[in-house]
Order: sequence, then structure tokens, then C-alpha cells
Amino acid sequence: MIEPQRLSQFTSDLVTRGLLYAIANYRIHSPVPLEAEEDWKFWTQPRSAFRYAQKILTMK
Repeated sequence: MIEPQRLSQFTSDLVTRGLLYAIANYRIHSPVPLEAEEDWKFWTQPRSAFRYAQKILTMK
């Protein structure tokens, strides 16, 4: 479940700086360490930013 403070920050970043920045900032400040392979794929593989945003916002 998403913490209200993190969701608020994501929303603020989305409105003021754009989707890619909001997603990157959300991942960078995750309380759980990032997986190296997943992080590499995040930055190197093309994808729809909107689908990725939906995926991270619905993670449990």
C-alpha cells in the first residue's frame, strides 16, 4: 500500500515536474532498496511512462 506522504509527493512532482521525474523520484526515495536488475531495466528499456506509473502506484 502506498503511504499518503509518498503519494502526495508523487502527485506534487507529477504536476510540477512531469511524469518521468515523479516516477524516478518515487523510486529513489523508496523505503525498500531497489533491485539492481530491475533498476537497470527501468533506466535502459523503453516503456510507456503512464503504464509504469500505474504499476508502481498499485504495488502492495
